[in-house]
Amino acid sequence: MEQELLRSFQRLTGRIERIVAFHKHTGFTVLKVRISSEKTSLATLVGQTIAPRVGQEIEAWGHWFRHPRFGLQFQANELKVLPAFSSEGLQRYLASGHIPSIGPVHAQKLVEKFGIDLPAIIETSPHRLEEVEGIGPKRREQICQAWQREKATQRTLLFLHSLGIGGGRAARIYAKYGPDTARRIQDDPYQLAREVPGIGFTMADSLARNFGIPEDSDQRMRAAMEYLLWQAATQDGHTALPWEKLLEESSLLTDLSEKTLEACLEKCVEKKVLTAGSFPCGKLVYLPWLDRMESGVAAQLGRRLREQFLDRPIELSQAIEAWKQRSQLTLTASQERALAQALTHRFVILSGGPGVGKTTLVRALLEIFQAQGMRVECCAPTGRAAKRLAEATGFSAKTIHRLLEIRPGEEDQPSNRISRLLCDVLIVDEASMLDLPLFHWVLQALRETASLILVGDPNQLPAVGPGAVLDETLRSGVVPVAELTEVLRQSQGSHIVRAAHAILHGRLPPYSSEPETTRDFYFIPREDPQEIAELVIELVAERIPARFGFHPIRDIQVLAPMNRGVLGIRELNLRLQERLNGRATPMIERFGWRFRPGDKVLQIENDYQKQVFNGDIGEIVTVKPAEGRLWVAFDERMVEYDARELDELALAYAITIHKSQGSEFPCVVIPLAMEQYVLLHRSLLYTALTRARQLAVILGQKRALARAVYHNEALVRYSGLRYRLAASQEKSRTAGSFHGL
Repeated sequence: MEQELLRSFQRLTGRIERIVAFHKHTGFTVLKVRISSEKTSLATLVGQTIAPRVGQEIEAWGHWFRHPRFGLQFQANELKVLPAFSSEGLQRYLASGHIPSIGPVHAQKLVEKFGIDLPAIIETSPHRLEEVEGIGPKRREQICQAWQREKATQRTLLFLHSLGIGGGRAARIYAKYGPDTARRIQDDPYQLAREVPGIGFTMADSLARNFGIPEDSDQRMRAAMEYLLWQAATQDGHTALPWEKLLEESSLLTDLSEKTLEACLEKCVEKKVLTAGSFPCGKLVYLPWLDRMESGVAAQLGRRLREQFLDRPIELSQAIEAWKQRSQLTLTASQERALAQALTHRFVILSGGPGVGKTTLVRALLEIFQAQGMRVECCAPTGRAAKRLAEATGFSAKTIHRLLEIRPGEEDQPSNRISRLLCDVLIVDEASMLDLPLFHWVLQALRETASLILVGDPNQLPAVGPGAVLDETLRSGVVPVAELTEVLRQSQGSHIVRAAHAILHGRLPPYSSEPETTRDFYFIPREDPQEIAELVIELVAERIPARFGFHPIRDIQVLAPMNRGVLGIRELNLRLQERLNGRATPMIERFGWRFRPGDKVLQIENDYQKQVFNGDIGEIVTVKPAEGRLWVAFDERMVEYDARELDELALAYAITIHKSQGSEFPCVVIPLAMEQYVLLHRSLLYTALTRARQLAVILGQKRALARAVYHNEALVRYSGLRYRLAASQEKSRTAGSFHGL
């Protein structure tokens, strides 16, 4: 009987009794629903919608399925929240806390007094609400305002449904535009493609065609090109696209000829809606704000490079010898040359892989600059990278955002809103993570007379955002580079360092699967993805702690390439949580996660009010389900979250390799399989391995390891920065010569 039920596609109606999870940006919803045909039992319903409310009636189409952990659930392919209320549903809605100052007692009194006529009373005769004991003018006004907001939400929902938009897409649109949704879409349906994640040009184009916008209109062609440029920047890290590539992709997207599109593109450039520049690599097309940033960065770096040497000369030999005596440390010849460059140039890049002494060199620079009476600031793109820099050097370090007091997403931010830096020297660590907007802000804030030192490993993954600052500046050929290549004696015994350098040179790392106490790197071959996943759990929970003494939660970090699948971080997190912390109580369930005391969690977006940032990892200390609150310890600091803010957190027993950039962990475990084929790349594996401080374990398929090591096709990012930098050195006034050509 159950098998027949699980296979059939059904219509389900009922009333929302409890909202287990709701994510306003995606519409992901988990509801406890009282089914109309079964008055006694509650069913779990999983779907997507906007603004579900306790007490509302729902209508859903989908099928039943049995979740391996959560049991029988109804998966709704389509979910509608109906505006009508039954008297019981109305009472549940009013008592749910959605309306301030109305709890269960007043909800019951209102429904007993007016029944299902209550909505009409609120609309036409709101003064009558005061006939109910305990409701005065203030509570009446709160009820009326909340009801009007609810009506606006429902009108928007009906408008989106009328356009054929439902579920998660409707939720994302409503999260962006709110009650103004209908007007914004009617004014310009193409802005959905540019501004709302997951909508895309095809859906926006379909709406535009329904609104009568011709297929060969300039508005449509311009929207397609802007969309492709935006996608190139936000998804692939390009700051521009080649002229021919943009026309080719636009033709595929719009089904129009490249000749027709080129005429429109030329008009867009003429009107400065888009900008274009001619470079040795060909003609590139930009979104104007990215063009301004790129040309601005090139101009500012060009001025630094033309006046390379510091205003305040340092007696090099004397300063370096004094530091050696104080620190009782010696430097290799390459370190000493790099130190001399960094102490004399206004802009220099300090590059090198693991074990070559970058941290020692940075500490030497900081101590020498400080001994010279110079003001120094240290920063990094992420909180964990800044913390690691501070621990390694003994000097204070901040995130770039905190140092400059800027917020992401403000691409055209005026320079007077950025905190000006009064330092004489700025050191930026983990520079491979610098994208163009972030570097643009750094240069805006930094005085031209100050020294700028970028420290990074160019072989790691590039920045998530548009641009590849470290790579482009290195490839320009005009920037002073202090490169460290010699592995230090104290690092030569590390198998992690040996493996990293082997991978870097395209060789399979020497490995052992035997538990030798002298090794710090292992590869354990396994073929079946399910077996690999089970071994990850066993290694983290038992074998590594028993053999090496690491704490399974605090010291061991699983790094995986992907989010989804058997070896994706979501599935691994659920299994690791169940094994390591599954019995901890109490618990809050929100947004598809169960949060318990002792859980390791990841902050997944910047929260300036709480001063926690994307990539910060903490531990849940206290959970109070009745109050809908929990507290997370981030290092020494305790941060409070209420239930509505828990979409900022995810479990962190396993995280993506991209999220691990800038961090180090005592032990990392890296599962690899061919199901991750698209992401298996040398830079990804190298980045993951170099996150390990004391122990690294790779486990999985040998062919997946080989694929990652040998796959080193250049991760091309279209950009004109290196050409602009080179041109700035040839002619003193050409820093902006490519802008807008």
